[in-house]
Amino acid sequence: MKRTNPQILRYQKNNLSFWLCMLAIAADVFHFVLLYESRVIAPDINMGVDIIINIFFLLVVFLASEKSKAHILSWSYTLFALSAIQILRIFYLPLMYYVSGKLSVNGFAFSITLLIISSVSLGVAALINLLRSKSLKNYLKDTEKLPKG
Repeated sequence: MKRTNPQILRYQKNNLSFWLCMLAIAADVFHFVLLYESRVIAPDINMGVDIIINIFFLLVVFLASEKSKAHILSWSYTLFALSAIQILRIFYLPLMYYVSGKLSVNGFAFSITLLIISSVSLGVAALINLLRSKSLKNYLKDTEKLPKG
């Protein structure tokens, strides 16, 4: 990975983390559409819970993408947590629908692939934001120690 100059980080936004978060949102939306466009799957309480999880996920990832654009360190940990949640979501609705026969093998594989893409892009965005924000924080701490004038 190319090392970024901390002086430049003061003035540049973290666009790479932002766009990786947008990729995660796009993959999640495609997963959502794939799962709920099926006419075989009847609405139930699990689907309602998954819709609420999905809405929460989309809102928090968008907020995290904006915060990571500003190099805010604490949002890296939120992105790591959201990445783990995406992996755990594989074992909730897609697996349940696959085991019950409501979701085909191809649909299950595509659903898993989209959730993994979303999770990996969030993990990479979190790692990039973590490294860049720590580098910027250390640089700013060092510049404060310099004598004035």
